[in-house]
Amino acid sequence: MLQKLPLVSKCGKIRKMVDSSACDLSRLELYNVPGGSMVFELAVKFCYGMGIEISTSNVANLRCIAEYLEMKEDYWEQNLIARTEAYLKERVFHSIENSLEVLCACSSLLPIAEEVDIINRCIDAVAVNASKEQLASGLARLECEGKSGKQEWECQDWWVEVLSMLSINFYQRVIAAMKKTGVRSDSIVASLIHYAQSSLKDMKKRPALDSDFTLGDEQRVVVETLVYLLSTEKITSVPLTFLFGMLRMAIELNASF
Repeated sequence: MLQKLPLVSKCGKIRKMVDSSACDLSRLELYNVPGGSMVFELAVKFCYGMGIEISTSNVANLRCIAEYLEMKEDYWEQNLIARTEAYLKERVFHSIENSLEVLCACSSLLPIAEEVDIINRCIDAVAVNASKEQLASGLARLECEGKSGKQEWECQDWWVEVLSMLSINFYQRVIAAMKKTGVRSDSIVASLIHYAQSSLKDMKKRPALDSDFTLGDEQRVVVETLVYLLSTEKITSVPLTFLFGMLRMAIELNASF
């Protein structure tokens, strides 16, 4: 049993439930809590004045449950919404790596992560920071001109491979944002190739005519999305083996374009 006073003082949702005459004060039930019981426990600790550590691994969960519990400044100064927003602005949105980690965490926090605009802000942060990095490394890029094979790959932006951790939905949105911020087309194409190789590698191992192998809708969406994104880029050099591989998978998956 939890004492309700600390929760009432910081959580608008709990306060409204307690104030409701139709509510059984001996038992308050919360449904569809973002992040589940472990994140709710962190929010409770915050309400009781116990120190909690906000990090890139939990800030999305904490921001969403703070929204769910209505932990606004109206109820308590420096409440959990304000604390998590400050962390996002100071520690997350200035970093591609941190923004991607938070973005990945949002996959299990829909739709509330969209409602509090964490997802769009992380996507914009990745795109803007990638563009800034390319502008800052302009001179180093000149040294890569004319290189091929392994040397050319070593010159690619470090985030090309890291983007493969994203779901195809988030990945497509990141690529769209990168185009708007002026990220180089060759970097985007390199990322598309790596994403395809990473996300579809298990499928490549299956025989082409395996009658027992049911191709999933998720793989079909990945192939269709990647082909669409490739078609919108100014492709200067894409390995033919990769293009034929994508064609083979598209046929197996009965993909539509």
